[in-house]
Amino acid sequence: MVIGASLALAVVTADAQVSSQQPVALAIKSQILRDALNDWARQTGFQLIIPSSEAANRLIAPTVTGNLTPSAALARLLEGTSLTYELLNERIVVIRDNSKMQKISTEYSEAKPEPTRIAQATTPRRAAASADRQRDVEEVVVTAQKRSERLQDVPISIAVLDGDVVEKASVTRVNDMSKLVPNMAFESAYGSSMDNRLTIRGITGNVRNAGFESGVSVYVDGVYAGRPSAQNLNLMDIERVEVLRGPQGTLFGKNTIAGVINVVTKKPGDEVEGKVVANIGNYNKVNLSGNLSGPLIDQKLYMGGSVYSNNRDGYVENFYGGDDLGDENNYGGNLKLRYLASDSVEVNFRADYLKDDNLFLYPEPFDGTSTMGDGIVYSPGIRTVNIDGIPNEQREVYGMALTVDYDMEALTFTSISAYNSSEFTHSEDNDDSPLDSLLVDGWHELSKFASQEFRLASPTTGKFDYLVGAYFFWQSVVSDVPFRTGPAYPFGGAGLAVVYSDIESTGGALFAHTNYHVTDQLTLTAGLRYTLDRKKVNDYHATAFGPFDGLFDFSSFRDKREDSDVSPMVSLSYAFSEDATGYIKAARGFKSGGWNTDYVVGGPDGTPPPASALDFDPEYATTYEIGFKSSLLDRRVTMNIAAFYTDYEDLQVQSRVFDTTTNLYLYEFNNAATSTIQGIEVEGLVQFTDSFSLRGGVGYTDAVYESFKGASEVNGVAIDYDDNRLPHAPKWNSSLMLTYERPIGEDMTLTASIDHSFKDSFFTDAANDPDLEVDSRSTIGARVGLATSNSWEVFLWGDNLTDKDYFVTKQKGTGNVLRVTWGMPRTYGVQFGYSFGK
Repeated sequence: MVIGASLALAVVTADAQVSSQQPVALAIKSQILRDALNDWARQTGFQLIIPSSEAANRLIAPTVTGNLTPSAALARLLEGTSLTYELLNERIVVIRDNSKMQKISTEYSEAKPEPTRIAQATTPRRAAASADRQRDVEEVVVTAQKRSERLQDVPISIAVLDGDVVEKASVTRVNDMSKLVPNMAFESAYGSSMDNRLTIRGITGNVRNAGFESGVSVYVDGVYAGRPSAQNLNLMDIERVEVLRGPQGTLFGKNTIAGVINVVTKKPGDEVEGKVVANIGNYNKVNLSGNLSGPLIDQKLYMGGSVYSNNRDGYVENFYGGDDLGDENNYGGNLKLRYLASDSVEVNFRADYLKDDNLFLYPEPFDGTSTMGDGIVYSPGIRTVNIDGIPNEQREVYGMALTVDYDMEALTFTSISAYNSSEFTHSEDNDDSPLDSLLVDGWHELSKFASQEFRLASPTTGKFDYLVGAYFFWQSVVSDVPFRTGPAYPFGGAGLAVVYSDIESTGGALFAHTNYHVTDQLTLTAGLRYTLDRKKVNDYHATAFGPFDGLFDFSSFRDKREDSDVSPMVSLSYAFSEDATGYIKAARGFKSGGWNTDYVVGGPDGTPPPASALDFDPEYATTYEIGFKSSLLDRRVTMNIAAFYTDYEDLQVQSRVFDTTTNLYLYEFNNAATSTIQGIEVEGLVQFTDSFSLRGGVGYTDAVYESFKGASEVNGVAIDYDDNRLPHAPKWNSSLMLTYERPIGEDMTLTASIDHSFKDSFFTDAANDPDLEVDSRSTIGARVGLATSNSWEVFLWGDNLTDKDYFVTKQKGTGNVLRVTWGMPRTYGVQFGYSFGK
């Protein structure tokens, strides 16, 4: 049988043969309903026919243990669902889904006498729908541990956004999720994909050059999405998005020292279904999208696909002329194929593509009255600039993945083969003025990534279960950065400096993840991963003429390094009841070392900088966590709490150092610090009525440098950063979303939602410069509309409804000028949609 195939027909046969009324010693744990039914069949000796069913693949079955008759146990598993069961003969039971009036294959009914119903968990239609909605409150399925499990049973702090929440909160890209997820932030200095800053629990991955990597990884359907330039993906056909906080090295590998964002998309099934959406708003916003999926060969081959196009004018005026900055111009899509080769083999192929071409939001000088040269105004007000160099960025990302699942009954084998590529070209005006002075003219980076993963997973019916695997990867990152000066550059006139780097990584890992069920309530979980990462600098050199001749002008630097690490994890969880679970956990993660292949001043006579000035070692984080997950009031209230403490060692600190020789900010990397991070996450969901619900979360993070000696130097005096706060780590953050849904008449539903997010102040530098403290902010969004029974819908929506002016980030640029990026003003619009086949 194909485990987890949402629309497959399967027959499960057991070894034993027992009577339907003879008590059997059963041990069926709470899990996906389809898997629980499989366990029932194996333990009772019946053949079980399971048709295609949303309920069987989505709902979670209760724990069923003890000496029970097969019919009583099956009734308990199906209680409160839309499923019923019938006895076709003495050995075969068929499951029916009454919600869809689905039919079972006639090869059984034609050959057998009229079935005799031995039990039926019937529920009125309205009550069944209410029960399904009630279970949806908290019976969420996740794959955070590479298996389908109930969220409440997984000993990890996880925030889950399903497709419905993503839509109601107007979450269109990965970065939008941060307004709903405690202790997560996703910012960019100026809306550029090359400067994404993804932070989880105070640990930030700010990846500026080819030799540095992020501490947070994004996965799509089990596949690494690639470099940070590819992380801010459009969210299409989303089943759910899981944000895993804390080190995830055992199952996800290196560079997950802060956490993982795991995106799970919908699989195509045996119903033809699709949706088209037009979203129109202010700033000439026109977003169009559509998806379609269905069978090509009934119960054998399925196909699905999505396309989108997003366009919007900018909202930052450039007084020099041309289009406004901060616009949106991108398009993309994906294609999925799903092949059920047999009852035991499922093959899924996915290909995706996106293309951006934007005038990104360049930071503006904070003091609008500041001048450069002969009274030239930088910018006269909020969201205005006066620059001659157009900040343009083009990004192209594509990927392919092939996943094969083979159910061998005793084991499940999984193979995931993947390849992706990300390329961007980036230009910006570094002098912040209309003068031809300083310009990054065509920064180009091309990254390619390939991986192969093999996994073996045992059944989960016994006291001991396990998952073991091997992982292999290859990555290439090639970058060249041209830095041009014009005749107005006050430190030498026209010139050019180009830095080129070519870095290649290869490696692999072996991993194991085990659960030992000490009792029905107590589970010990342990994991271990050994990673070997080999990197080499194939070439790093710089050429220059003009003002930077002799500074950024040196011959080729080549080097290699090898990092290995063992990442352990252990947790102990206890189920106080089916609706309350507590756990304690310890996990360790690491991020591999690298080189600072940025603008670094070369050695004497054109020699490259010494290796000691470029390379840095791995960093490590060990997190201790205690959590409690509960459901109350007949599962209408969910409350999950996690507290954590992290020892963060050998931090790879990126510092921006002002160089008086060039009047530029240069970047330095070192392992000069240790840090402690502690905090808490509280998340909850309350279903007040069938129509009214509240979702919310609060996060607190206290992230400080415990020791950071000699972090900088002023006039020859060393300055320590001990007790300074880590950059981009707000102490408090919170979110709330109220949702109201109510039928109007017989064929229409009113849906309304309003969301509020808060983010505390934070610093953007390790020195905690008061000028670089970003103020706290609150924003409000809302969505209201109608949907008809014949699948038409129309919604009004708005973001930042109070039109609050707030900073996204602050930095100091050329000439030590304070530059800021303002958040988007109020946006609003109307969305039209039509869906079919659902």
